[in-house]
Amino acid sequence: MTKTEKYLKELRSIFSSAPHKHEANFRSDQLLKEMSGDAGFFAEALQDHLEKKGSLNTLHYPVVGLDIELNEDFGLVANCWIPLPDRSPNVST
Repeated sequence: MTKTEKYLKELRSIFSSAPHKHEANFRSDQLLKEMSGDAGFFAEALQDHLEKKGSLNTLHYPVVGLDIELNEDFGLVANCWIPLPDRSPNVST
């Protein structure tokens, strides 16, 4: 089982067992934090994204968005924010 499959299985379980989506979001907080710090997960997500036909033909400016999962309970997209030319840390595009 890949990291992506493992994380998605856990997220599906959280969202399907929670009484409502607000609770599911609360329950998934630690898992999402773990996912966001897992370079292996992002490498897999990027590889999966690039293998999809037409994946580079979408408009996501000013971010690159990797669609990871969309189902009846949640949508998961990894948004990759590109730094500004001056690398200013307190301003976002």
